[in-house]
Amino acid sequence: MSGASDEQVFAAAAAENRCLVTLDLDFSDPIHFPPATGTIVLRVPVPSMAMIRRLLEQAILRAADESPDGQIWIVEPGRIRMWESWDIK
Repeated sequence: MSGASDEQVFAAAAAENRCLVTLDLDFSDPIHFPPATGTIVLRVPVPSMAMIRRLLEQAILRAADESPDGQIWIVEPGRIRMWESWDIK
């Protein structure tokens, strides 16, 4: 979906009932992008494939115990912040 707008990417993920995994912090805005099927935003402090891989592994390990469905996860080195869709007013 290269070149697609954020809205198009979000709509495609929702239409296919997929969790959206992204580096784009715009998707952490629950007002514009409510996390019905789950959104995982990777906050990469040092832009490298190694860091992206490390954050993905961190998210995958957490997803083994808890589904991101209906949540926004902000994944940073050593922590994951989570917001439930019903906590968003």
